[in-house]
Amino acid sequence: GRREIRLVTGNGLTNPLIFEVGTLPEAEEPELVDPGKTVITRVEIPVVINGQILPGGVDRFRFAAKEGQRLVIEAQARKLIPYLGDAVPGWFQATLRLLDEKGREMAFADDWRFDPDPVLYYEIPREGDYVLEVNGAIYRGREDFVYRVAISQQPFITQVFPLGVKDGTSVTASIDGWNLSEREFKLDAKSPGGAIRRIFLEQDGKRSNSVIYAMDDL
Repeated sequence: GRREIRLVTGNGLTNPLIFEVGTLPEAEEPELVDPGKTVITRVEIPVVINGQILPGGVDRFRFAAKEGQRLVIEAQARKLIPYLGDAVPGWFQATLRLLDEKGREMAFADDWRFDPDPVLYYEIPREGDYVLEVNGAIYRGREDFVYRVAISQQPFITQVFPLGVKDGTSVTASIDGWNLSEREFKLDAKSPGGAIRRIFLEQDGKRSNSVIYAMDDL
């Protein structure tokens, strides 16, 4: 899950930044000697890529995929650094672009509904190499434009119904999404907690994204 990391100094604690512990293998983009040179880094999926968009930079990652794989490509940028006071907008607005081996665009995402961090899901039509391109929406780079991008067949929930449960009870909700072996789970309001709760699906050692549901006394 997500953790906060700070440094302890003689003058006190620094501001917190996000540090995430996950279940997928981790990779980092290579440090470029020539920032103006286009480099495509090969990675093996499933993987979480850690990178940053520097001035004038576009990050590209090549990976092999098989026909029928239902890939979920999920970026974290604003979740890592929620606000940058001198950026426009006030965060790193990441974009995801998936290309085939001939350089043709197969899919694009620049958000996930009302969340500015994009999620791209795509069913591979044929076996071969594909390239994921990570960029900024306004083509501007900075040292603090950092991101984490997961490429995998992870379970991903796109909708849940009903959206809430009465306090002190439980209800079985139906779910839909990608790479789900189950189509329902239990929303529980029997334990103490706030009015808005989060729940995720554990499946084959993988954890889905979390979705919210409401709890009230009606």
